[in-house]
Amino acid sequence: MKFLRLAFAVAVVSSLTAATSSVDSSPFYAGLDTPESFNKQAELHLAKARQALDRLLAVKGRRTAENTLRPYDDIFLEVEDVIGSGRVIANLHPDDRMRKAAEAALNRAEAIKTERSTNRGVYDALAAIDASNEDAETKYFLARELRTFRLDGVDKDEATRARLAQLRGDVETAAREFLRNINNSQRTITVASAADLDGLPPDLIARHKPDATGGITLRAADADGPAVLAFARSEDVRRRMYTELANVGYPENLAVLDRMIAIRAEIARLLGFGSWAEYDAADTMAGSVKAESDFIDHVVAADRPKAAREYEELVRRKKQDVPDATNIAAWD
Repeated sequence: MKFLRLAFAVAVVSSLTAATSSVDSSPFYAGLDTPESFNKQAELHLAKARQALDRLLAVKGRRTAENTLRPYDDIFLEVEDVIGSGRVIANLHPDDRMRKAAEAALNRAEAIKTERSTNRGVYDALAAIDASNEDAETKYFLARELRTFRLDGVDKDEATRARLAQLRGDVETAAREFLRNINNSQRTITVASAADLDGLPPDLIARHKPDATGGITLRAADADGPAVLAFARSEDVRRRMYTELANVGYPENLAVLDRMIAIRAEIARLLGFGSWAEYDAADTMAGSVKAESDFIDHVVAADRPKAAREYEELVRRKKQDVPDATNIAAWD
């Protein structure tokens, strides 16, 4: 029996209801045109996740992949359905009511996800599975989940587990606040006239009506920002837009980042790691901060000669437009 973690596909493409169900090819947003309809669908998935958790914990007798790992995976699929669609709506929907409904659903979904990952009863149930006769994929999945449980502190005392659950919820809340500040950013640039936008696609220019003086305002956090950097011939316009893009969410997100750093540091400390970086690396292919650092150093050293040659090529190309150019700026 193969258990495949489908978080990426769930979050971006589809709406999967359970490991045993048929694939629903309809868009995830079908029928979700009001906060009420979104909440209704979210609660259906979360109710199924809670039922799967209860089913997992209620098993009597011998633990198997079918009676324990299957409902465990079902919890993941149901919760990720809400998280996937919730993140898209919370970050992209034009209606503030829908964004707020999605954020509230994300909080509920993350709470169930955290409960699954920190529940000692769930860990003990998975640890009791005899996977000796299962296929390689199932063995790998089970071993990885058990390791993740241990990294999440399932072996800690009850008070520590409760604190870790609270901290993880706080991190998710802060992360959504961070994205919300970016999405709500009002950083803009204003050019004197459409002539300053030479090089941009005509349809993009047409969407921006000049003000009384002929000036045109573009918003950094919208599609305007990347388009200006990619197509605007005016270096000054590109520079100004780059500066605004680099400061989207500032200064609001400074306090949010400070809070996230402090929370992550406490999580790492409670789990016995010297830093969040050490904790984060423990569950990766690299396995350690040193291995990651060594790999980056190796790549940089190997790439440096070729990067230098390509940089000189870019400077030569820029000289065709700016004869006295001596370097490539970040906004070029």
